Amino acid sequence: MLSNGEPIGRLRTERRRGWLDDLPVLQVSNRMDLRCSGLWFDYSLQSDESMDFGADGLCRYAGVSDEDGDKTVIKGRLRQGVLTLRLHDGQLEVRRFKLGDFDASSEDAAERFLAGGQAEATLRVLDLEHFDIDEVRYQRLPDETLDLLGQLRQVRVVAYQSRRRKISGTGWYLSDDGGEVLVRQSSRERGDHNEVILTDWESKPCQIKT
Repeated sequence: MLSNGEPIGRLRTERRRGWLDDLPVLQVSNRMDLRCSGLWFDYSLQSDESMDFGADGLCRYAGVSDEDGDKTVIKGRLRQGVLTLRLHDGQLEVRRFKLGDFDASSEDAAERFLAGGQAEATLRVLDLEHFDIDEVRYQRLPDETLDLLGQLRQVRVVAYQSRRRKISGTGWYLSDDGGEVLVRQSSRERGDHNEVILTDWESKPCQIKT
């Protein structure tokens, strides 16, 4: 992970097929370790999250984050068409979202957009960093060929722009048994240029590591 060209951390992602309540799901886990500092600031973030995606999208979420020493624990399940999230950061906060309130989560929105086959679309996205709903416009760009760890692979390219947080960027996706895998991302937020670049890939049955 890079910010304005400087390395600031690492993100590891695992994807595999599994089961939840006897139903097939895609299980995704992310582990992030980020730290950046300057003359007047020092910032760190460590987070671990796991989630399951079924036919209707996100159906389970669990995450723990430590941001500059402030710890937050989040757990959520989809039951009877309502996703209930419980956030603990010294006090308990409960947020509920009906399936009709959003089209996808920030983890699977680009994949759902690609599956729809549209040139562009605006989706209501449940932001899994801030746990609220944002509108994000997605646009399909021409496919590209990338050198991924010494192998040329054709990837699909998606540009996006969020309405609430004014984040814009581009993601490069490779089709895999586990779905669309993000292999590169470039984004801009409040003047900062951030990048995520694939540096390691371990292939197992329906499992990917970035």
